[in-house]
Amino acid sequence: MSLKQGDSFGWFAIAVGVAVLVLPFTAFLRNQLDSLASHGWFPALVILPNMALILMFGSIASSYLKDPFLAYNDLDTLAAFVFSGATTIAIAALIANGVALYLDLRSGSSRAV
Repeated sequence: MSLKQGDSFGWFAIAVGVAVLVLPFTAFLRNQLDSLASHGWFPALVILPNMALILMFGSIASSYLKDPFLAYNDLDTLAAFVFSGATTIAIAALIANGVALYLDLRSGSSRAV
């Protein structure tokens, strides 16, 4: 839609989309991920992006949910629903990663922390 409206951001969006589709199949990215995953601190580091997602989606959702006229605007209601759902999924992922880290540390197979 961005290209159709004459905005040059569409080309950037297409390039990012192609990169997201192609990069996982490259040897360079696989080598980088393998070297990163071999470090002992990697399981603990996975929790940081989850916390960032909770802060990002939660702040947007709370700004929509604080709006007193939320029920009058269908698009704002939809945005509040979507961002609240994204926050809930990010919280569930954080809990799952925390449990996985705890079980990993408890089993002794990780060198983290």
